[in-house]
Amino acid sequence: MTSKNSILTISGACKEYKTYYFLPHIFSRPTSFPALDNVSLSLHQGEILGIIGESGSGKTTLGKSIINLNKLTRGTISLFGRDVTGFSQRKFRPLRKSIQMIFQDLDAALNPNMKIKNILQDIYHSHHQGSKSDSEKQIINILESVYLNESILEKYPTELSGGQKRRVSIAGVLLVGPKIIIADEPTSGLDAHVQRLIMHLLLKLQSLNKLSMVLISHDLSLIQEMCQRIIVMYQGSIVETGTKDEIFQNTAHPYTQQLVNAQLQNISQYQEHSRHLKQNHGNTKLIKPTQGCMFSPHCSRYLLLGKPEICTSKPSTLSKLSFSPTHNVKCYFPL
Repeated sequence: MTSKNSILTISGACKEYKTYYFLPHIFSRPTSFPALDNVSLSLHQGEILGIIGESGSGKTTLGKSIINLNKLTRGTISLFGRDVTGFSQRKFRPLRKSIQMIFQDLDAALNPNMKIKNILQDIYHSHHQGSKSDSEKQIINILESVYLNESILEKYPTELSGGQKRRVSIAGVLLVGPKIIIADEPTSGLDAHVQRLIMHLLLKLQSLNKLSMVLISHDLSLIQEMCQRIIVMYQGSIVETGTKDEIFQNTAHPYTQQLVNAQLQNISQYQEHSRHLKQNHGNTKLIKPTQGCMFSPHCSRYLLLGKPEICTSKPSTLSKLSFSPTHNVKCYFPL
Protein backbone atom coordinates (compact mmCIF):
# COMPACT_ATOMS: atom_id res chain seq x y z
CA MET A 1 0.00 0.00 0.00
CA THR A 2 3.01 2.26 -0.34
CA SER A 3 4.36 4.06 -3.39
CA LYS A 4 7.42 6.04 -4.42
CA ASN A 5 5.05 8.92 -5.21
CA SER A 6 3.46 8.92 -1.75
CA ILE A 7 3.73 12.12 0.30
CA LEU A 8 2.38 10.32 3.39
CA THR A 9 3.22 6.72 4.20
CA ILE A 10 2.16 4.74 7.27
CA SER A 11 3.58 1.26 7.86
CA GLY A 12 2.42 -1.20 10.52
CA ALA A 13 0.92 1.47 12.78
CA CYS A 14 -0.21 0.17 16.17
CA LYS A 15 -1.62 2.19 19.05
CA GLU A 16 -2.46 0.48 22.32
CA TYR A 17 -4.22 1.89 25.36
CA LYS A 18 -4.28 0.33 28.80
CA THR A 19 -7.74 -0.52 30.12
CA TYR A 20 -8.96 -1.79 33.48
CA TYR A 21 -12.03 -3.85 34.26
CA PHE A 22 -12.11 -2.42 37.78
CA LEU A 23 -10.40 0.54 39.46
CA PRO A 24 -6.92 1.22 38.12
CA HIS A 25 -4.19 -0.62 40.05
CA ILE A 26 -6.79 -2.15 42.41
CA PHE A 27 -7.96 -5.77 42.01
CA SER A 28 -7.08 -5.61 38.33
CA ARG A 29 -4.12 -5.77 36.01
CA PRO A 30 -4.19 -3.49 32.99
CA THR A 31 -4.91 -5.04 29.61
CA SER A 32 -3.86 -3.55 26.30
CA PHE A 33 -6.62 -2.35 23.99
CA PRO A 34 -5.56 -1.96 20.33
CA ALA A 35 -6.98 1.29 18.98
CA LEU A 36 -4.86 0.77 15.85
CA ASP A 37 -3.72 -2.67 14.75
CA ASN A 38 -1.08 -2.94 12.01
CA VAL A 39 -2.42 -0.12 9.83
CA SER A 40 -0.56 0.67 6.61
CA LEU A 41 -1.56 3.21 3.97
CA SER A 42 -0.26 5.81 1.55
CA LEU A 43 -1.47 9.18 0.30
CA HIS A 44 -0.50 10.57 -3.10
CA GLN A 45 -0.07 14.14 -4.26
CA GLY A 46 -3.47 15.75 -5.06
CA GLU A 47 -5.45 12.72 -3.86
CA ILE A 48 -8.48 12.59 -1.59
CA LEU A 49 -8.24 9.34 0.39
CA GLY A 50 -11.38 8.27 2.24
CA ILE A 51 -11.43 6.39 5.55
CA ILE A 52 -14.76 4.94 6.66
CA GLY A 53 -15.95 2.90 9.62
CA GLU A 54 -18.22 3.09 12.61
CA SER A 55 -17.53 4.89 15.87
CA GLY A 56 -14.65 3.16 17.63
CA SER A 57 -13.04 1.87 14.44
CA GLY A 58 -9.85 3.90 14.99
CA LYS A 59 -10.38 6.59 12.33
CA THR A 60 -9.81 9.61 14.60
CA THR A 61 -6.94 7.90 16.45
CA LEU A 62 -5.27 7.38 13.08
CA GLY A 63 -5.82 11.01 12.08
CA LYS A 64 -4.35 12.34 15.31
CA SER A 65 -1.39 9.98 15.01
CA ILE A 66 -0.60 11.38 11.57
CA ILE A 67 -0.35 14.94 12.94
CA ASN A 68 1.66 13.77 15.98
CA LEU A 69 -1.05 14.26 18.61
CA ASN A 70 -0.92 10.53 19.37
CA LYS A 71 2.29 8.54 19.71
CA LEU A 72 2.30 5.15 18.04
CA THR A 73 3.07 2.07 20.12
CA ARG A 74 4.69 0.52 17.05
CA GLY A 75 5.01 1.32 13.37
CA THR A 76 6.30 4.22 11.31
CA ILE A 77 4.97 7.42 9.75
CA SER A 78 6.73 9.15 6.88
CA LEU A 79 5.90 12.66 5.62
CA PHE A 80 7.35 13.89 2.32
CA GLY A 81 9.91 11.09 2.46
CA ARG A 82 11.01 11.89 6.02
CA ASP A 83 10.50 9.46 8.90
CA VAL A 84 8.72 11.43 11.63
CA THR A 85 7.93 8.52 13.95
CA GLY A 86 8.38 9.48 17.58
CA PHE A 87 9.05 13.16 16.90
CA SER A 88 8.59 15.44 19.89
CA GLN A 89 6.04 18.25 19.55
CA ARG A 90 8.90 20.71 19.21
CA LYS A 91 10.64 18.73 16.49
CA PHE A 92 7.37 18.20 14.61
CA ARG A 93 6.38 21.87 14.78
CA PRO A 94 8.10 22.95 11.50
CA LEU A 95 6.03 20.30 9.69
CA ARG A 96 2.69 21.65 10.94
CA LYS A 97 2.69 24.22 8.18
CA SER A 98 2.57 21.34 5.69
CA ILE A 99 -0.04 19.17 7.40
CA GLN A 100 -3.14 20.34 9.25
CA MET A 101 -6.27 18.73 10.70
CA ILE A 102 -9.89 19.87 10.63
CA PHE A 103 -11.15 18.53 13.96
CA GLN A 104 -14.55 16.98 14.50
CA ASP A 105 -15.06 18.78 17.83
CA LEU A 106 -15.57 22.39 16.80
CA ASP A 107 -16.06 23.71 20.32
CA ALA A 108 -12.68 22.32 21.33
CA ALA A 109 -11.01 23.71 18.20
CA LEU A 110 -12.29 27.29 18.66
CA ASN A 111 -11.58 29.15 21.92
CA PRO A 112 -15.00 30.43 23.11
CA ASN A 113 -13.36 33.37 24.92
CA MET A 114 -11.72 34.80 21.82
CA LYS A 115 -13.21 36.68 18.90
CA ILE A 116 -12.87 35.03 15.51
CA LYS A 117 -10.42 37.71 14.34
CA ASN A 118 -8.09 36.96 17.28
CA ILE A 119 -8.30 33.22 16.71
CA LEU A 120 -7.39 33.59 13.03
CA GLN A 121 -4.67 36.17 13.70
CA ASP A 122 -3.05 33.84 16.23
CA ILE A 123 -3.08 31.05 13.65
CA TYR A 124 -1.58 33.29 10.96
CA HIS A 125 1.23 34.67 13.12
CA SER A 126 2.09 31.19 14.45
CA HIS A 127 3.10 30.10 10.96
CA HIS A 128 3.92 33.29 9.03
CA GLN A 129 5.96 36.42 9.48
CA GLY A 130 4.06 39.51 8.43
CA SER A 131 2.54 42.77 9.60
CA LYS A 132 -0.91 43.11 11.12
CA SER A 133 -2.21 44.58 7.86
CA ASP A 134 -0.79 41.59 5.95
CA SER A 135 -2.61 39.17 8.23
CA GLU A 136 -5.87 41.13 7.98
CA LYS A 137 -5.78 41.05 4.17
CA GLN A 138 -5.00 37.35 4.11
CA ILE A 139 -7.74 36.55 6.65
CA ILE A 140 -10.38 38.48 4.67
CA ASN A 141 -9.34 36.70 1.45
CA ILE A 142 -9.55 33.32 3.16
CA LEU A 143 -12.97 34.13 4.65
CA GLU A 144 -14.27 35.01 1.20
CA SER A 145 -13.02 31.67 -0.12
CA VAL A 146 -15.11 29.82 2.48
CA TYR A 147 -18.19 32.01 1.87
CA LEU A 148 -18.01 34.05 5.09
CA ASN A 149 -18.42 37.83 5.48
CA GLU A 150 -15.71 39.76 7.32
CA SER A 151 -18.37 40.94 9.82
CA ILE A 152 -17.98 37.51 11.43
CA LEU A 153 -14.54 38.57 12.72
CA GLU A 154 -16.10 40.52 15.60
CA LYS A 155 -18.14 37.55 16.80
CA TYR A 156 -17.33 34.82 19.32
CA PRO A 157 -17.61 31.12 18.42
CA THR A 158 -20.70 30.77 20.62
CA GLU A 159 -22.50 33.27 18.37
CA LEU A 160 -21.98 31.17 15.24
CA SER A 161 -24.01 28.37 13.71
CA GLY A 162 -22.50 24.92 13.25
CA GLY A 163 -21.89 25.56 9.57
CA GLN A 164 -20.18 28.88 10.28
CA LYS A 165 -17.95 27.29 12.91
CA ARG A 166 -16.96 24.57 10.45
CA ARG A 167 -16.04 27.13 7.79
CA VAL A 168 -14.05 29.19 10.31
CA SER A 169 -12.17 26.01 11.20
CA ILE A 170 -11.45 25.38 7.51
CA ALA A 171 -10.36 29.01 7.12
CA GLY A 172 -7.89 28.55 9.99
CA VAL A 173 -6.39 25.50 8.29
CA LEU A 174 -6.11 27.33 4.95
CA LEU A 175 -4.35 30.26 6.63
CA VAL A 176 -1.51 27.94 7.51
CA GLY A 177 -1.17 26.90 3.85
CA PRO A 178 -0.79 23.12 4.22
CA LYS A 179 -0.07 20.55 1.52
CA ILE A 180 -2.02 17.85 3.37
CA ILE A 181 -5.33 18.20 5.23
CA ILE A 182 -6.75 15.57 7.58
CA ALA A 183 -10.51 16.23 7.69
CA ASP A 184 -12.20 14.40 10.58
CA GLU A 185 -15.98 14.19 10.08
CA PRO A 186 -16.13 17.66 8.42
CA THR A 187 -19.92 17.51 7.92
CA SER A 188 -20.84 15.92 11.26
CA GLY A 189 -23.80 17.50 13.05
CA LEU A 190 -24.75 19.77 10.16
CA ASP A 191 -28.04 19.85 8.27
CA ALA A 192 -28.18 18.47 4.73
CA HIS A 193 -27.88 21.84 2.99
CA VAL A 194 -24.80 22.89 4.99
CA GLN A 195 -23.26 19.44 4.51
CA ARG A 196 -23.45 19.91 0.74
CA LEU A 197 -21.94 23.38 1.07
CA ILE A 198 -18.99 22.11 3.11
CA MET A 199 -18.47 19.18 0.74
CA HIS A 200 -18.36 21.37 -2.38
CA LEU A 201 -16.18 23.88 -0.54
CA LEU A 202 -13.60 21.22 0.28
CA LEU A 203 -13.63 19.94 -3.30
CA LYS A 204 -13.13 23.46 -4.66
CA LEU A 205 -10.30 24.27 -2.26
CA GLN A 206 -8.61 20.92 -2.88
CA SER A 207 -8.70 21.49 -6.63
CA LEU A 208 -7.58 25.15 -6.53
CA ASN A 209 -4.74 24.59 -4.07
CA LYS A 210 -3.73 21.11 -5.31
CA LEU A 211 -4.12 19.79 -1.78
CA SER A 212 -3.89 16.19 -0.69
CA MET A 213 -6.57 15.15 1.77
CA VAL A 214 -7.44 12.32 4.13
CA LEU A 215 -11.21 12.43 4.59
CA ILE A 216 -12.40 10.60 7.71
CA SER A 217 -16.13 9.97 7.89
CA HIS A 218 -18.92 7.52 8.62
CA ASP A 219 -20.99 9.24 5.90
CA LEU A 220 -20.66 6.86 2.96
CA SER A 221 -22.39 9.20 0.50
CA LEU A 222 -19.83 11.92 1.29
CA ILE A 223 -16.93 9.50 0.84
CA GLN A 224 -18.38 8.09 -2.39
CA GLU A 225 -18.72 11.53 -3.95
CA MET A 226 -15.35 12.96 -2.90
CA CYS A 227 -12.78 10.15 -2.79
CA GLN A 228 -10.83 8.23 -5.40
CA ARG A 229 -9.54 5.53 -3.04
CA ILE A 230 -11.22 4.27 0.12
CA ILE A 231 -10.05 2.45 3.25
CA VAL A 232 -12.54 0.59 5.45
CA MET A 233 -11.63 0.22 9.15
CA TYR A 234 -13.10 -2.04 11.81
CA GLN A 235 -11.91 -1.95 15.43
CA GLY A 236 -8.50 -0.52 14.62
CA SER A 237 -7.77 -2.66 11.57
CA ILE A 238 -8.08 -2.11 7.84
CA VAL A 239 -10.47 -4.74 6.48
CA GLU A 240 -10.82 -3.55 2.89
CA THR A 241 -9.22 -1.05 0.50
CA GLY A 242 -9.95 -0.18 -3.08
CA THR A 243 -11.20 2.36 -5.57
CA LYS A 244 -14.60 3.97 -5.14
CA ASP A 245 -16.21 1.54 -7.58
CA GLU A 246 -14.54 -1.48 -6.00
CA ILE A 247 -15.75 -0.59 -2.51
CA PHE A 248 -19.30 0.36 -3.43
CA GLN A 249 -20.00 -1.74 -6.54
CA ASN A 250 -17.88 -4.85 -5.91
CA THR A 251 -17.82 -5.01 -2.11
CA ALA A 252 -15.61 -7.86 -0.86
CA HIS A 253 -15.71 -7.76 2.96
CA PRO A 254 -18.93 -8.67 4.83
CA TYR A 255 -18.43 -5.69 7.16
CA THR A 256 -18.23 -3.26 4.24
CA GLN A 257 -21.36 -4.83 2.79
CA GLN A 258 -23.11 -4.34 6.12
CA LEU A 259 -22.12 -0.67 6.17
CA VAL A 260 -23.28 -0.07 2.60
CA ASN A 261 -26.59 -1.93 3.07
CA ALA A 262 -27.36 -0.23 6.39
CA GLN A 263 -26.62 3.21 4.95
CA LEU A 264 -28.79 2.61 1.88
CA GLN A 265 -31.68 0.85 3.60
CA ASN A 266 -31.91 2.25 7.09
CA ILE A 267 -29.60 4.96 8.38
CA SER A 268 -31.01 4.69 11.90
CA GLN A 269 -30.02 1.01 12.00
CA TYR A 270 -26.46 1.93 11.02
CA GLN A 271 -26.26 4.61 13.72
CA GLU A 272 -27.72 2.31 16.37
CA HIS A 273 -25.20 -0.43 15.58
CA SER A 274 -22.42 2.16 15.70
CA ARG A 275 -23.57 3.37 19.15
CA HIS A 276 -23.78 -0.23 20.38
CA LEU A 277 -20.17 -0.90 19.41
CA LYS A 278 -18.99 2.35 20.98
CA GLN A 279 -20.75 1.56 24.29
CA ASN A 280 -19.09 -1.86 24.41
CA HIS A 281 -15.74 -0.60 23.15
CA GLY A 282 -14.08 -0.84 26.55
CA ASN A 283 -15.03 -4.49 27.01
CA THR A 284 -13.26 -6.28 24.19
CA LYS A 285 -14.66 -9.66 25.27
CA LEU A 286 -18.10 -8.53 24.19
CA ILE A 287 -17.20 -7.56 20.65
CA LYS A 288 -14.26 -9.66 19.45
CA PRO A 289 -12.94 -13.21 19.79
CA THR A 290 -9.61 -13.88 21.47
CA GLN A 291 -8.13 -15.00 18.14
CA GLY A 292 -9.12 -15.07 14.52
CA CYS A 293 -11.35 -12.59 12.72
CA MET A 294 -12.66 -9.90 15.07
CA PHE A 295 -15.75 -9.38 12.93
CA SER A 296 -16.86 -13.04 13.02
CA PRO A 297 -19.33 -12.59 15.96
CA HIS A 298 -21.26 -10.08 13.81
CA CYS A 299 -20.68 -11.70 10.39
CA SER A 300 -23.70 -13.13 8.58
CA ARG A 301 -21.41 -14.84 6.05
CA TYR A 302 -19.60 -16.65 8.86
CA LEU A 303 -22.95 -18.04 10.03
CA LEU A 304 -24.08 -18.84 6.47
CA LEU A 305 -20.95 -20.91 5.82
CA GLY A 306 -21.47 -22.94 9.01
CA LYS A 307 -19.00 -21.10 11.26
CA PRO A 308 -15.70 -22.16 9.62
CA GLU A 309 -13.09 -22.83 12.30
CA ILE A 310 -10.41 -20.83 10.52
CA CYS A 311 -12.42 -17.62 11.04
CA THR A 312 -12.03 -17.84 14.82
CA SER A 313 -8.69 -19.62 15.11
CA LYS A 314 -6.39 -17.66 12.81
CA PRO A 315 -6.46 -13.95 11.91
CA SER A 316 -6.55 -13.24 8.19
CA THR A 317 -4.26 -10.75 6.46
CA LEU A 318 -5.02 -7.94 4.02
CA SER A 319 -4.56 -9.52 0.59
CA LYS A 320 -5.10 -8.51 -3.03
CA LEU A 321 -8.05 -10.02 -4.83
CA SER A 322 -7.01 -12.07 -7.87
CA PHE A 323 -9.06 -10.02 -10.33
CA SER A 324 -7.89 -6.55 -9.18
CA PRO A 325 -4.45 -5.19 -8.28
CA THR A 326 -5.97 -2.31 -6.28
CA HIS A 327 -8.65 -4.18 -4.32
CA ASN A 328 -7.52 -5.66 -0.97
CA VAL A 329 -9.59 -7.49 1.63
CA LYS A 330 -8.94 -9.00 5.04
CA CYS A 331 -11.23 -12.03 4.91
CA TYR A 332 -10.92 -15.80 4.31
CA PHE A 333 -14.22 -15.90 2.45
CA PRO A 334 -14.64 -12.58 0.60
CA LEU A 335 -17.90 -11.88 -1.20
